[in-house]
Amino acid sequence: MKRNILSIFVFTAIFTYTTNTRAQVGIGTSSPGASAQLEVSSTTKGFLPPRMTSTQRAAISSPSAGLMVYQTDATAGLYYFDGSSWLYIVNSESNILPVINGGTGVNTSTGAGSVVLSTSPTLTTPTISSGSVQFPNSLYILPTTHATSKRASLRLDEWLLYQDISADGTKNFTITERDGGNFTSRFFINVGGNIGIGNITPNARLDIRTSPTSTTNPGEGYLGLGTTSTAANTAGAGAVRYNTSGALEFSNGTSWIAVTTPSFGDIKTGIQASDHNGWIRLNGRAKTTLTASQQAQATALGIGANLPDATDAYLVQNGATLGSVSGSNQRTITQANLPLYNLPAATTSSSGSHSHTVDPAAVNTNTTGSHSHTGTVGGHNWNGGGAYAGGFDAGGFALYNPTLTINSAGDHAHSVDIPSTTSSTDGAHTHSVTVSSGGSGTAITINPRSLSVNTFIYLGN
Repeated sequence: MKRNILSIFVFTAIFTYTTNTRAQVGIGTSSPGASAQLEVSSTTKGFLPPRMTSTQRAAISSPSAGLMVYQTDATAGLYYFDGSSWLYIVNSESNILPVINGGTGVNTSTGAGSVVLSTSPTLTTPTISSGSVQFPNSLYILPTTHATSKRASLRLDEWLLYQDISADGTKNFTITERDGGNFTSRFFINVGGNIGIGNITPNARLDIRTSPTSTTNPGEGYLGLGTTSTAANTAGAGAVRYNTSGALEFSNGTSWIAVTTPSFGDIKTGIQASDHNGWIRLNGRAKTTLTASQQAQATALGIGANLPDATDAYLVQNGATLGSVSGSNQRTITQANLPLYNLPAATTSSSGSHSHTVDPAAVNTNTTGSHSHTGTVGGHNWNGGGAYAGGFDAGGFALYNPTLTINSAGDHAHSVDIPSTTSSTDGAHTHSVTVSSGGSGTAITINPRSLSVNTFIYLGN
């Protein structure tokens, strides 16, 4: 008893001395550090703070900021109170730091065995356990809500792994790079699994266009493909590769097939009604109706102010100016176009005697001039009786051929019938005969039976 009283007296004396002279407490040292209010010095023993369970720690009434305890259960270790919550002091031996609850600073039953990082902690080479489950939460960053202001991210210097880059509550994922004061998306995955490289609105499973939703200009973006010796059936239908011969090839599941592309100036026919995919209809329109690049290509091909008009024209290699339209679909046949064929002789036989009868047409005499005509009137029997006996017989008399003269006055005409004559039947001779073709020289249409199509030239877009 006397010994205990002596110890208390000595401790009181020392405490009183240090408190009164320096306002500091030194245990195991008479000269505590100038910046320390309390210093415990020992080379064989340590400082043992109060030990308690997590329930007991949470039950401390109105803890002061800086209060420290050692928790014996759950995630055991040193905890300190920062004025609003208890914080776990990282175990530097294993560097294991579970994180839950989105940074609320509250260690609840949903995060049993886990704690929350303080603002801007410094970690040196932490080891994150993968656990033994199929999908472990080795490092789990979960916002309290998926609202526009609650987004999960992990920053690695100038790069940021980010969820919900558009701040609309969508659980997408992106890898961004710091570009000045902004973070620009370099790799993006939407909730449907589409991947965008250089954009955050991919419309395809892999979309490398900067403006995928544009219907006119998709923006920049190109894809580099390499070669492969993999068989087409192994690569599968739809696989694409570059062939060292300079062509792209795709697999149909059986063979690698070259992807052919048109060259400027290529001609094709089709049943498309208008321009399409860089193919321009040859309908004679002005070249100025094309785009600037199409006009340049047309000029380089030698096309003038207007496109050729391929209406009713056929493709032919005839040595004329390329792209020009010439000729006609009609032809007029001349004598030179007729077959070289001698018609049967058009000359009558020149042998044998024969005659020709000629019967001229009647001819009218002149109708003018006075003149007379003398004629003889033949005899007639009168009263029907008697025979001529040199005088009158009973019941009749005979009139003998008196000569009459017609009055010569008055104009009149005479019709003269010239008798037909017959040529001599003797002597050989010929006759010339002219044969008419009966034609009118109308042009012949030479269009064959055809399929109606339009003709196009490739000038690009």
